[in-house]
Amino acid sequence: MMSSITNNIITDLKTHIPSATTLREYPQTTGNFPYIIVTEGDLSVDVSTMDSGGFHYNNYEITLEIFTDGAGKINQATKIRGQIDDLLGGEYGLERIYSSAIPNMGDLNVYRYRMTYVGKLDKNKTIFRR
Repeated sequence: MMSSITNNIITDLKTHIPSATTLREYPQTTGNFPYIIVTEGDLSVDVSTMDSGGFHYNNYEITLEIFTDGAGKINQATKIRGQIDDLLGGEYGLERIYSSAIPNMGDLNVYRYRMTYVGKLDKNKTIFRR
């Protein structure tokens, strides 16, 4: 169930941000920047919640990392960050709990930015804020 939500998000990211390559794992080779790397986090059942049918909601966590390079890499990451936030916070209703630049010690020419969103899912895949 949650993988289908993640797959929907990835499809929407590719549609809304066609200038970036959106992947579920880090690329094996350096390609064309920018990249958006999508990783699922906490997907556990929340036993403290229950709907009228007896269904426990699922926790849902998704982390996105933006990688940009070249002149204007910070501005490019900022633009992509806003587009991601509009999609995940606006259209999907997820709550952003983390958003920060991450030092990229492996390659100082690459700018790296990480965002984490959370929510709760019911059995109909409706997303609720925590």
